[in-house]
Amino acid sequence: MNAYFLNAGIFIKALDHSFALPRDVDGHIRCRSKFMVHDTETDCINLDDASKEVMTAGLGELVTGILNPSLTLKGLKEVLADHPVLLYQTTLAAKKHLGL
Repeated sequence: MNAYFLNAGIFIKALDHSFALPRDVDGHIRCRSKFMVHDTETDCINLDDASKEVMTAGLGELVTGILNPSLTLKGLKEVLADHPVLLYQTTLAAKKHLGL
């Protein structure tokens, strides 16, 4: 079985202006895509039998529901309010910066 997670990180440049291109471990907020497979939500997907539609829907929801709204501080605060589980994957520096 070839099982994979699709992770994304949100980097708040105001917290560290020295980064030209952050590394994958430098994100201030970490999140993971979710997929609907056989009417069950999962964050781990088997690429051997995953359909293109399942992959596209999971990636699309991550981008439109989490990443795009997070391009502004106001949007990022709304994302965290709508998805409080992301606070567990948010650094203390980011929480302080956002006033959380």
